[in-house]
Amino acid sequence: MSSDGTKIVGIGGNNVWLSTDSGSTWNNKTAGTALEDAVLSFAGLGASSDLSSIVVFKSTATTNLWISTDTGSSWASATAGTALE
Repeated sequence: MSSDGTKIVGIGGNNVWLSTDSGSTWNNKTAGTALEDAVLSFAGLGASSDLSSIVVFKSTATTNLWISTDTGSSWASATAGTALE
């Protein structure tokens, strides 16, 4: 949850969800992104206090760490090309 209590991020159904109205409505932040097809299940989630940066640990055939620095609008693999891939 953001420091002002209005933004909440969570995982469910193999998606990352974001609410900007204290949980009244939710937006799927993985639909149509690189993360959408990559996730079989989530192993963890972390975020900055204002939710501008979100980190997702996913579990698939390979372990990967995905990062968004724009509140989930786009995602990049932080482990691509490393031993963790």
